[in-house]
Amino acid sequence: MSTQTARRLIWWTLVVTTVVSFGSALLLGRSYTSPEFVIISFAIYALVGAVVSWRRPENPMGWVFLWIGVLTGLAGLSGAGAEIALEEGLPIAWWGVLAAWFETWFWYPLFILSTAVTFLLYPSGLPSPRWRPVLWLTVSATAFGTLLVALAPTLPVGQTNPDSPDFDPNSFFIGNPISPEIATQLGVAVESWWLAVPMLVVAACGLAAVVSAVLRAKRATGVERQQMRLFAFAIAMIPIYVPLSAILGFDDTAVNDVAFALVLALVPTACGVAILRYHLYDIDQIIGRTTAYALVTGMLLAVYSAVVTSLTSLVPESSSSGEPDSWTVAVATLVAAGLFRPVLGWARRVVARRFNREQYDAGLVVESFALRLRDEVDTQEVREDLLHVLSRTMQPRVSGVWLSDRHSA
Repeated sequence: MSTQTARRLIWWTLVVTTVVSFGSALLLGRSYTSPEFVIISFAIYALVGAVVSWRRPENPMGWVFLWIGVLTGLAGLSGAGAEIALEEGLPIAWWGVLAAWFETWFWYPLFILSTAVTFLLYPSGLPSPRWRPVLWLTVSATAFGTLLVALAPTLPVGQTNPDSPDFDPNSFFIGNPISPEIATQLGVAVESWWLAVPMLVVAACGLAAVVSAVLRAKRATGVERQQMRLFAFAIAMIPIYVPLSAILGFDDTAVNDVAFALVLALVPTACGVAILRYHLYDIDQIIGRTTAYALVTGMLLAVYSAVVTSLTSLVPESSSSGEPDSWTVAVATLVAAGLFRPVLGWARRVVARRFNREQYDAGLVVESFALRLRDEVDTQEVREDLLHVLSRTMQPRVSGVWLSDRHSA
């Protein structure tokens, strides 16, 4: 069997497993704590992984994302099985034991693949030799910790932590049929120090992986520089969204779940676009426009809140019910709407000066040329000045100005 045939076979196996497990979990009515978060974000991980691993099978990032989709789909299916087993009570059928066993350990490789491994392998594969020990240590510590949890003497069925808000009093523990006797003698458990040691190693490796990505981004040039900028943009959207959701009042709502899932889905989407190099050089426009509209949104929200607060304090009757009157909201909305265009223009100039310096400098050159053109009457001087402006702004290989005989005469 050739290497290409083996890759295709593995690809089809992983894709079919992901689709079947996701579909089965939904059909069985798996009650995720946040279904929008799981279905949207991790389904996009699986989709991007399938596309990248098919188009760029030599790049490990596609396979990493595809395995994230597989683990998430199987987690949903095992969660549904564990819930059914919890409802039926003891004795637990073999499929219930298998579901409870998978539920105990799947999170560890899933988390590491989506964080430390992604930071180390993105965008082109294995890191430099100096960072490869971090990758092998991350994989080894995660595998050791996952094995400890998988061989623990007991398996939880349902939510067995009484301090959890989702605690189910009907949940219980069952024996792990594949746990060796030495695991009981050594006291291997999720809360034991046996698991704390490899998890501390993984945490240190995760920080090192972030450092490696930052250093790689600073030293990158050409295509890799654009790839790292797109990745950094997607990562930065996560901490930006958290306070923004609180300002917009999205906390503890279905809208917040969907919006946060879409923000998380930006990470695999950005990685897929960067690896496939689809409109890769549009990242400058994306960053510029996103930053500009974020500034505008923040400033207009601040102006809106200030106007509403000021008018409410000036007219005490409007604050008697605790809510601003409709005319107060209307005035604040009109003020914010009137400021939109000037604030947007200011934000675009600031962003262009910071993130798109070439475009900003080109605009200054063209503006200066237009001012000089008002007073210039010599055709030769205008032609030379125009060629100079073109070379500075457009940077063509060859440039020239053609004049008809009528104008030259």
